[in-house]
Order: sequence, then C-alpha cells, then structure tokens
Amino acid sequence: MTATSTGSLRSAGLALALGAVLLAGCGSLDFLGRKETPLPGERRSALPALGLEQAQGTANPGPAVASGDWSQPGGNAANAPGNVALSSGGATAAWRARATEAVVKRGARVAAPPIVFGGRIFIYGSDATVTSLGSGGGRSWSVSVAPEGEKAYVSGGGVAGAGNLVFAATGYGDLVALDAATGGKAWSYKLDAPARSAPTAAGGKVYVVTATSTVHAVNAADGTLAWTQTGIPEIAGVVAPASPAVVGNTVIVPLPSGEIVALDAGTGATKWGDTVVRATRSLAVSGLTDLAASPVVYDGTVYATGVAGRTIAISAANGERLWEENVGSATTPAVSGNAVFLVDLADNMVALDRRTGKIFWQTPLPTVREKRFFSVWVGPTLAGGALYAVSNDGKLVSVDAATGAILGTRPLPSPAFVRPVAASGQLLVLGSDGQLSAFQ
Repeated sequence: MTATSTGSLRSAGLALALGAVLLAGCGSLDFLGRKETPLPGERRSALPALGLEQAQGTANPGPAVASGDWSQPGGNAANAPGNVALSSGGATAAWRARATEAVVKRGARVAAPPIVFGGRIFIYGSDATVTSLGSGGGRSWSVSVAPEGEKAYVSGGGVAGAGNLVFAATGYGDLVALDAATGGKAWSYKLDAPARSAPTAAGGKVYVVTATSTVHAVNAADGTLAWTQTGIPEIAGVVAPASPAVVGNTVIVPLPSGEIVALDAGTGATKWGDTVVRATRSLAVSGLTDLAASPVVYDGTVYATGVAGRTIAISAANGERLWEENVGSATTPAVSGNAVFLVDLADNMVALDRRTGKIFWQTPLPTVREKRFFSVWVGPTLAGGALYAVSNDGKLVSVDAATGAILGTRPLPSPAFVRPVAASGQLLVLGSDGQLSAFQ
C-alpha cells in the first residue's frame, strides 16, 4: 500500500531527546458492598508540596447522561465520555463471563479496555484474540488476529469500533478489521512495528501509534494507508493505554516521548505540538517521560497528563498552553462539568478545576505498601456522579466526584490493570485473568 502523505513529527520542533525505561449513577454504598469512613477534616490545602493552589467553589461533574456505547478505548473519539449514567439502584453484580484467556500472562500485558457498541462488548486479550460478548455476557464469537502459527502472548494493542467493523491493533504489528456481527476478517494492514495501544476510529479513518512513535492513518473502508507521521522514538516505554483523540479535522496524538501533537486528519500535517515533560522531574516516576494516558478533548480544550509528573491544558484550536500543574498520572483523566479527575502517581484521587488547574480536593486511595508488593490504582471512570478505579490487589473503589469522599470498596475476583468502562447502564471491569464483571 502506498502512503499519500508521509512526514516526521520532528518538524514540530519538539526535540525531546529523552530516554525511557520499561515500567513493568450509581456511586452508592450498596454497589460497592462496604462502607468506607470518609477521611476526617476538610479537603483543603491538598498537595502543598506540589504548590497546587486551592480552587474556589466545588467540583461539579455535571449531570449523568445515558450512553449505549463505549466504542473507543477512551469512550468516544475525543476520549471524553463525561458522566455516564448507570442503572438506577445499581447495587448488584449483574454477571461475570470469561472474556479472554488472559489480560496479563507470561510477561505480556494488554492495557486497553473493552469497548461497547451495537449492543455488543468486544475484548482484546494478550493472546491477540478478539472476543464478542452480548450485553448479558453470552459469547457471540472469538477470533485470533495473530499471524498464522503464532501462539505467543504479546503486550500492547487493543480494539476500537465504528460502523459495522471492529478494528484490532496488535502487538504483532498488524491492524485487522473484523465484521462486528460475525468476526469475519474484512481486511488487514501491516504496521511498521507493534502497536503501542488501542487504535481510535473516527471520520472514516483508523489511527494507530506504534512502538517506533509512528502514527498510521488507515482508511477504515478498505485498509489502505492514508498517511503516516513519525515522532521521536524512545528506547522503551510504559505499556500504555494511550490512544489518539479525534475532534473534527484534528487528531491529537500522544507519543512515548511525552509529546502531544495535533495533526490534520486529512493530510497528517502538523498543526501544533506540546509536551507533558517537566524540566525538573523529582516528583515524577524516575527517568520516564512517557505519555501513558490518552489526551482528552472537552469543550475545545485538550487535557493531557503523564508519568513525568505534569498535567496540562491546551487550546485544541491553536495549541496555546492554558495552564499546567505539577501533578501527573499514568491513566487517562475523566473530564466533565468544571473538573478534571485523575489518579495521581501517589495513588490519590484528585479533582482539578478544568479552567484554572487549581485543586478542588485530593483523596488518598487505600493502598498496600509491603516489601514485595505495593498496590497501584487505575482510573478513574466517571459514572453516576462517582469516580471508579480498580487496583492490582483486586479492589474496586468508588469516590464521590463532588466531594472526594470514599463511598465504598468492593473486592474483585482478580487483580485489575485496565480502567473500567461504562455503557448501557453497566460498569464493566476486566480482570487480569480475562474475566469480565458487570455491575448495574
């Protein structure tokens, strides 16, 4: 296949020659099963060591809106699903089903979440298998998208959906389109390297970032290449769920170097660029610049965060930096109403004023710190006015988005490394053992 346009993201002038290392509603108390005593005292003067100023007023996540789909890894093409409504009275575990052989196995890990569209749930596993489940957990089909004869477990990749197709980007370096109803292969496109994360499908194209920091824009109809762009490669990076955001004719691409680059969706030409990398990274994950979180586009503003310990807000139209704060995250923020919600690098749930970057509240999440194990939280997902996160010690926590109070915790059947998704009134949690749990 021949590219109609190719280029280099170095032309954006972001010469960041930085190394990296591998980093191996409801909201009800009944839903989570066990009441947690809210942290005592007012949630003020949070993170004083980071210099975050207290925001005026309170966090307001906005009204919950019903949505039948979570068709992209970030919920929608902008990675901004907002406050998703859950079924009223959602106090019970609805069902549990074997979704894939494993999410984490033999050193391989998939960080991309399931997607939901057209009344079906689609899951990508570390064995490069795509599985389709009905809304009640019944299996419709399961198809391997690994090259013929390959049976290894591989990291990276994930799925996105649009029209009647599911697009699977794989750790083997393939982008495969499957019929959503049957699992039949529509086309296959060879990437230059393993996919770093799940693709984003919007506007008739599928966008994938590979391990070499190359962005591939592939025509969704037939699998032909529209254009490619290449960023600054990293020696290694976080196994990350960072996927592009697409709004109108602009693709916002997160790169392993810490760059955020806006590209023309039609040609791949660079519109503007920025970075979440801080000049001083003493409060970051040591040595890492990686963008492990997807950029979120909400009300004309791009919100981006990373393990280098910084969160920034940028005008989507022209790339103007609106604010920056010295707080970072390894997972995609939730943005809704007047707030940006994230789990920071110290496992605090944090609410920032999305217009100023000042802090509304900060709540430490329950953590385990032992010699051979420490817990890590992944999230949040905003649903029914509550923020949900999961942990590698098998817990689901709910935090009130307005106040930061912990509403409750619930044990999960296995550790979880993938952000929950919310659609059709259900909250879906994918465990490391490949079991998908639904709550409503």
